[in-house]
This record gives sequence, structure tokens and C-alpha cells, in this order.
Amino acid sequence: MNAASLLRTAACAGLLLLSPAVLFADEAPASPQSAETAAPASVGFQLYQPDLKKGEHCVIEISLLHPTQTSVGYYEVALKGEKLKGKSAKKLQKYLNDEDHVAPIVIGPGGVPYITDHHHMARALWETKLSATVHALILENWSSVAPDEFWKKMQNHVDENGKPFPMVYLDDEKGAPLSSPEALPKTIGEMKDDPFRSLIYVLIEAGVLQKDNAFYSEFTEATYYRQAFKEAGVELVNTKESFDQAVAKAKTLPLPPKDPNAPIHQGAATSAPSASAASASTNPASTTAPGTSTPAATPRVARTPAASTASAGGDSTDHTPFEAVGFVVFVGLAGALVVARQRRKLQS
Repeated sequence: MNAASLLRTAACAGLLLLSPAVLFADEAPASPQSAETAAPASVGFQLYQPDLKKGEHCVIEISLLHPTQTSVGYYEVALKGEKLKGKSAKKLQKYLNDEDHVAPIVIGPGGVPYITDHHHMARALWETKLSATVHALILENWSSVAPDEFWKKMQNHVDENGKPFPMVYLDDEKGAPLSSPEALPKTIGEMKDDPFRSLIYVLIEAGVLQKDNAFYSEFTEATYYRQAFKEAGVELVNTKESFDQAVAKAKTLPLPPKDPNAPIHQGAATSAPSASAASASTNPASTTAPGTSTPAATPRVARTPAASTASAGGDSTDHTPFEAVGFVVFVGLAGALVVARQRRKLQS
């Protein structure tokens, strides 16, 4: 057993003797906080600034983010919100700092930050008021280009390997083309509901569909089921019963066709420093939360190298104050036992 493991063992023993209430205090679910009092929980990450460069990390308020798609699935948002509400404050921070949950951002004309993925996560945090901020990675800074040129870049973007890497989806919540990029919502809270986006999430969780690495595949799959359900006269609303029936119906249908020409995620779109800590609290919203929560699907995002949070022995090295107190208590009790034993030997 290495030193880190010994410390954790001693801390747990000490805290058990000290107070069970203290031991389990960290496991209490995170409490909603107001946006006015929320502050980034991480130390070492800069706040968002319009002059940040490609590959830099920052903490940004969700209220500042401009979506690059019209819709999210409100039912999916509610499911993810329930999952997030079940996390302790420490686990929520760890979740938000994980490389899979870093929000990719493009800085547009006028310094406007556009989020290109994790819209559902951002909306869930906003609605549950669990965090007013997210940890973000700057994919590009195109703040100096004209608006028309910016949107061309967003639609025709390629990664560093020359592979297509589109960063905006210009169809509305019913699958119809937008009149222009200006018709996109201006905030996460303004995004419309597409129940069929939620259906794709639920079908993946149920094992009916497999996660597709093609860009915006959830939208094309949603369009497929929207049309199939319309032809079958099946309505989809945001209730568990409706989605259970929709899953049963989807199982009777052929799987959505794959587009062999669709651009595929090839890995990291940019080289960036590793993430190591970030996050904090949020705003209001309204979606009817279903009675059950399901695990979040693996998000599609430009990946960054994983943060190193373990020692050479593989144990976490970010010890909490509870562990330190527990260790002191354990050592003190152990010392008292040794002294008492020596006294008994001298008296015998």
C-alpha cells in the first residue's frame, strides 16, 4: 500500500471514530445556487475573454453562450438534469472538469462565444441552477472576420488533418432549413424543443440505436423517426409513458439509413492544454422532469488530453480537509493505544 492509499485508509478510520455525519457530508447532493452568487469553483482557469486564443481553456457563464443549433430535446435535458442533481458538489465539479464535458467554443464577430457541442448539458445546468458556468475550450477565434465570412467558416470548417468538421446546424426543430444563421437562438434558454432529439437519446440508452460518430447524426436520425411516426399517426410528447411507447414503436421500424458521405469525427480538432479543474452555479428554466434518470450518452466533442489527477501509484493526490482531519484523529488514537499498552506492560 502506497502513502496515498495509507492516508486515505487512516483518514476513513479517523473520521469513523470522529463522526459519521462528517464522513458523509461530502455526499450530500449539490444545492442550486443563484447566478448572482455563483463563482467559478476552479482555481487557475481564466474567465472568458474575447481575445482568448485557439486551444486555451476558460470558465464561461452559460448565459453568454450562443447556440449553433436551433433545438434540444427537453425530455433529454430533464433526464440529464435529474442525473446531475444526484451528484454531490464535489462529484459535479469533477464531472464538469472531465474532458468529455468541456464545452467547445468558437469566438465570433464582436467577441460572441458560440458553443458547438454540449447544448443539452448546458441547458440542464441552466435549468437545474446547479451551475452558472461551464469549463470551455476555444476551438477558433474568428472575432475579427465579417459575419458572412464567419458563417461560411462555421459551415465549411475542416480540422487540422483536412477532414470536414462543420460547427453549425441550420435546420429548425421540425427539420426545416433556417432562413439564415441569424435565425439561430441567441441564448441557451431560447432553444426550442425537438422531442425526436430526445427519442434518439432514449433509443441509444435502450440499446436500440448505436452512437453514430457522423456529425449531427442525431438530427438526421430524428428527422427519420419524425417522418416515420407521422406516417404511422404516432404522437410523441414529453412524458415517460409516451417515450416508452415510442421506444416500442421504434423497435418495429427499420434502423435509420446511414449516409456514407457524412463527415465523421476523426478525433481531436485542435491541440490544447489538458483540463484539470473548473465549474460552479446557474439560472432558471422550465422543463417537466420525468420520474427517472438515465446515464448521459457519450458526447461528441473535440477531445483534449485527459487531465492527470493521480500519482505514480495511481491514487488521487487531491486530499480533502476531511482526510487531513481524519488522519490526525487516527494518529492520535493510535498513539494513545500504544502508550496505554506500554503502561500495562510496566505494571505487570
